[in-house]
Amino acid sequence: MIKLCIFDLDGTLADTLASIAYFGNEALRALGAAEIPTEEYRRFIGNGADRLMRRMAAFRFGEYNEALIARLRKRYDAVYAEKPAYLVAPYPGIVELLEALRKAGFLLAVNSNKPDDMTNAVVAQVFPGVPFAKVLGQREDLPRKPDPAAVYEILRSLGVSKEGCVYIGDSEVDLATAKNAEIAAISATWGFRSREALLEAGAQLLADSPAQIPKLLETLSRK
Repeated sequence: MIKLCIFDLDGTLADTLASIAYFGNEALRALGAAEIPTEEYRRFIGNGADRLMRRMAAFRFGEYNEALIARLRKRYDAVYAEKPAYLVAPYPGIVELLEALRKAGFLLAVNSNKPDDMTNAVVAQVFPGVPFAKVLGQREDLPRKPDPAAVYEILRSLGVSKEGCVYIGDSEVDLATAKNAEIAAISATWGFRSREALLEAGAQLLADSPAQIPKLLETLSRK
């Protein structure tokens, strides 16, 4: 019986593509570099801010060093901290899904590779009425996804077993996280990866809209 739904944030609960592109391009401008088209950022997201900086640098400069990455990250973090929910919005149907799951008695949690303080800030501003039981972003004491450490921390803190949990995300990183944690997974096709890419990464349960999630949860609970 599924009791807990752990959601990825970027690309699953919230459309953050325009937001991340804005902050990334602000960082590039600070270095005197040209912007990167917003759609290119879709391929860069999913492995945390450090990997994002490296992908941006590789796209814009080709070769780069750690000093450049540090300068990018410093500016990115500074502008992000000023307004972390800028240009962020829930995907259509997400708020309704979360309310339906809450009413059905599910515990709700968020796990992101975004830094923990920014993850909590975005969730608080974009989903102010949603009673998430746990919101956990990237912390220095926990390795980032796809390592299962953060999932285990959520399970421990909420007293839920692996069998009672499902991970809902939009990327191959989320699928690998669920696999490594030995929990069920549902892949959202409305996010930053295509249906084909998710299937290639091993997705077995896919949702093309938030409205399909409850039926998939029923399927998992019957197993």
